[in-house]
Amino acid sequence: MGSLRDRSTRGVTSGAGCPPALLSGDRRPVGLEAADADPISVIVRSGANREAAVPDGARWSLDGMAVGSEHRIHHRSLASQTADTLRDMILKGTLRPGHQLRHEEIARDLGVSTMPVREALLRLSHEGFVMAKPGRSFVVNRLTRGDIADVYWLHSLLAGELTARACRHADDDLVTRLEGVLTAWPATVEARRLEKLNWEFHRTINRAAESPKLLSVMRNTLVSIPQEFYALLPDWKSVSQRGHERIVRAFRKRDDETARAAAEGHVRQAGELLIRYFSEQGYWVAPENGA
Repeated sequence: MGSLRDRSTRGVTSGAGCPPALLSGDRRPVGLEAADADPISVIVRSGANREAAVPDGARWSLDGMAVGSEHRIHHRSLASQTADTLRDMILKGTLRPGHQLRHEEIARDLGVSTMPVREALLRLSHEGFVMAKPGRSFVVNRLTRGDIADVYWLHSLLAGELTARACRHADDDLVTRLEGVLTAWPATVEARRLEKLNWEFHRTINRAAESPKLLSVMRNTLVSIPQEFYALLPDWKSVSQRGHERIVRAFRKRDDETARAAAEGHVRQAGELLIRYFSEQGYWVAPENGA
C-alpha cells in the first residue's frame, strides 16, 4: 500500500464542506443555494493536482492524507459533512478496504468533535461502507466493480423516468433553456463553469418532471457515487455533451421514450468512465466469492 507520504498524493484535494453536483441528484455546485439543489449530473471541481505535490501548509494525517485548513469542516451538519468526506475517500480508493477508522483521529484531522464523527461512522455503517469493530473503531468494507455498476444501473433507470416525465411536460421555453446549455458547453473550459452549466441542464429537467418523491428516491443513490472526479475523467466533457444533445433532440420532438433512453445512456456512460478509471488505478478488490 506504500508509505503514508506515497498514499497522501492520491487523496482528496478539495474542501469537505462544499460538495459539488454529481451524477444524478441534488449535490449542487459550489455557491448555489440548498433550495435549488436538484441536478442530475456528473460534475466536480478541478482536482487536477491529485498527483501533484501536497500544497504548502498541509499536514500529514488520516493515514497519509494531506489535511490542511481547506479540508476542515465549517458549514452544514457536521455529521453529514464528515460522512460525505469519508464516503468519498472510500469511493475514490483513498481509504482502502480493511483500513481502520478511529473516532479521535478523524475528529482531529477534520477539526470537529468526536460526536459528529461517531454519527458519521454509524451512518456509513448502515450504508455498508464501513463495518463496526470492537474498541470503538470501524473498518472500511470492500468495494467492487459490481457495486459501482449496480449503483449506476439503478441511477440510470430513475434518471430516465424523470427525464421521460419532463419530456411529456415540455414546452418551447423548456427546450430553449436546455438548448442554451448546449450552446455554451463546447467553448467552456473552466471546471466551475462546466459544473454550473451541467447543474442547470439537469435541474431544469428535474423540475419539469414534477415528481419530487421520485427525485428524492434518486437522490439516495448518490451516496455510492464519488464526488469530484470530473478532472480524473478526460473524456467526460465530450461524453456529456453528446448525452445532452441526444436528450435535447428527443425533447424537441416531444419523444419521451427516446428521451428516457438518452438519459439512461448518459448515466451509464458516466459509470463506465468511472469504472475504467478505477480499473486503471488498481482500486478494485475482488469479492470473497471470487466473482
